[in-house]
Amino acid sequence: MESVGKRIRRLRLELDITQGILSVMAEITRSDISKIENGLINLSAKRAERVAAALGVSPAYIMGREGDVHSGAF
Repeated sequence: MESVGKRIRRLRLELDITQGILSVMAEITRSDISKIENGLINLSAKRAERVAAALGVSPAYIMGREGDVHSGAF
């Protein structure tokens, strides 16, 4: 199973955006985006909502609870 951080990184790269851009979109520091992607810190529910909205997917998908990237997407 793909980790939360790897899923976020994959989606971010598919959208061709940098960690810096994602950090602005999700209102999370770039440092924390890096730490989340590398599994160094956990993603809170609030941050999962912000990252999911920025990436155009559901929070459930970000957290690995949905298999289809388009299920419940914003």
